[in-house]
Amino acid sequence: MQSSRSVSPFSIREAFGFAARTLLKKFWFLLVVHGTVGLVPALIAGNIYRDDPYNHYINAAVQTFLKGGFLSIILSLVDGGKPRFNDLYSKLGLFWRYIATYVLAYIVWGLGLLLLVVPGVIAMIHTA
Repeated sequence: MQSSRSVSPFSIREAFGFAARTLLKKFWFLLVVHGTVGLVPALIAGNIYRDDPYNHYINAAVQTFLKGGFLSIILSLVDGGKPRFNDLYSKLGLFWRYIATYVLAYIVWGLGLLLLVVPGVIAMIHTA
């Protein structure tokens, strides 16, 4: 069953143009938000939990939460919305979904490494 709606083809030029216009229009806002996403976890992990053996996990949890908020801000911009800085930490209810997504992504990345890179290196060593 076909839809009566026509879909326009994807244009890389339009996509980059939209991204450039949005970046220029919201440059300072995006710079502050992106800096917050990068600096807050580093400051928390580096200063408060310096000697904690779980430092990496605390940093990853905070960074995952903030990246989820950053993603919602970016998607809001793409949809034509007007994101606020509060959107960065307004998605607390989705925290466990973000964590599950990142864990799944790391599992897929690890499997790809094992299934593609390691055999490739082994084959390179055997044929050298």
